[in-house]
Amino acid sequence: MLCFSDRGPNTGLHPVSEGELRAAFSPGDGWNVVTIEPDRIQTSYHDNGAPAWSATIRRL
Repeated sequence: MLCFSDRGPNTGLHPVSEGELRAAFSPGDGWNVVTIEPDRIQTSYHDNGAPAWSATIRRL
């Protein structure tokens, strides 16, 4: 999964925190968050890309 992050300046549309990702994909709801790593999303509005999360999430 790749989504906008709330970390750093000049975030993209609807940025989310790492905590929000973990809450949305919790083991109690049948998910296993394997990794969440900082990344960048290239957009036409951000010179060096927007802050993002790259996450690997598996269904239990």
